[in-house]
Amino acid sequence: MKTKLKITVFLITITLFSINCFDINESIRDVSRNNEQDTVSNNNTNGLKSEILELELPVIFDSTNYLIFPISVFQKPERSSSWRGSYDYSYSESYRYEYNADYGMDSYYGNFSNLIFQNIKSEKNTFLTKKNIRIYSFHFLRAYYIKYGKQYILLEIKDTDSNKDKKIDYYDISSLYVCRTDGSKLLKLSPDNQNLVSWKGIIENGKLYFTTLEDSDNNNIYDYNDKKKLFSVDLKNNFMLEELNFLNK
Repeated sequence: MKTKLKITVFLITITLFSINCFDINESIRDVSRNNEQDTVSNNNTNGLKSEILELELPVIFDSTNYLIFPISVFQKPERSSSWRGSYDYSYSESYRYEYNADYGMDSYYGNFSNLIFQNIKSEKNTFLTKKNIRIYSFHFLRAYYIKYGKQYILLEIKDTDSNKDKKIDYYDISSLYVCRTDGSKLLKLSPDNQNLVSWKGIIENGKLYFTTLEDSDNNNIYDYNDKKKLFSVDLKNNFMLEELNFLNK
């Protein structure tokens, strides 16, 4: 009788745990999807369908008052006759952290659908955006904060279905964005329909420099047959953007 009772309690515990985990995942998915305005399909080829969103452990940058909860995107394999077992996906490494001493910044890399900013004191949560995007990295410009007293986060974001395959993913063009450390004032720095190639911050003059590729041959492919452009952004002066054409002058 005791053995049966233990088994029953064990099964009930597993059932409740499973229900709770399901509810958490569903709530994250619902909140994120309800905040998306674009209608880009999330179907993927190569046998991968339906995305799973996971709320990650929070990160915090020194001298800021906000926790940042990344929402990672995983692809759920489609069950097929040649695939056995239950659904599964990788938890090996959802995102990674790096500190760049040369640029004086903290960086996080991953595949995120959004970021949630939580005020430490009030615990109020704010989503970075309501749009359907993919965030592949975000960086706290620590050196700029130390020198100029302004707290900014730089983000590399894919916001356009540039290859027209009805989804936004790694194969679409990248854009450069900036926001405050509370998630407000999200601003796109790079021009529309140009693919971000590289960027670099110069602490001494408080400027950010980046290069892009413009689809100059209009073949919807961004490569080194296209025109490369160089821009500067003055972080001290309301993000004033300037295209640098030294060779054409």
